[in-house]
Amino acid sequence: MTPGSLRARRALEAVEEGRSQVARMRRTVSYLETKCTGRTSRYTPVGGSSMGRDELLVELIDKKTALQAQEKKLQQLEAQMEAWIDLLPKPRWRMVLRYHYLEGMDLPDVAQALTTATGRSFSMSQIYRLHREALASAETLWPLPSPAQPDSTSVPTGIGTFPGFPAVTAPRMDVGSAGRG
Repeated sequence: MTPGSLRARRALEAVEEGRSQVARMRRTVSYLETKCTGRTSRYTPVGGSSMGRDELLVELIDKKTALQAQEKKLQQLEAQMEAWIDLLPKPRWRMVLRYHYLEGMDLPDVAQALTTATGRSFSMSQIYRLHREALASAETLWPLPSPAQPDSTSVPTGIGTFPGFPAVTAPRMDVGSAGRG
């Protein structure tokens, strides 16, 4: 795999990383909500002393605010990656990257989904080849000029910054559009 396709893969894997962070934060918020409404209002963070109800509510509000901010960053990152994938010239490349990185499917599941979508059977070696080609093609699309930062050389994801990738804005969709083409 070329160094460029490794950078492309890292950028796409940031979506999965972001989803994991959001999931962890949701579990923490859920736990704090349970503690706030439970019979006891004591909460003992790791390595700390127990907190009363007021401190617990402040902690819950802080965590909810952080969760909302992280969810917004994740949505922006997903929109950036969607826009990037939509620029790929071949539909099968777009499908492989979308299913694998944005839908979170394993490559065998991608093969099944691609078979269902196209009506044609795909071997795992074909899926690996399509995946490799799609990453290589995606890498050639960079750098794209960004309206906000025309000379930018990194993608601000909110989760991490990937050198060599400019920020991408998602294409505008009409409110009445019927979805993807």
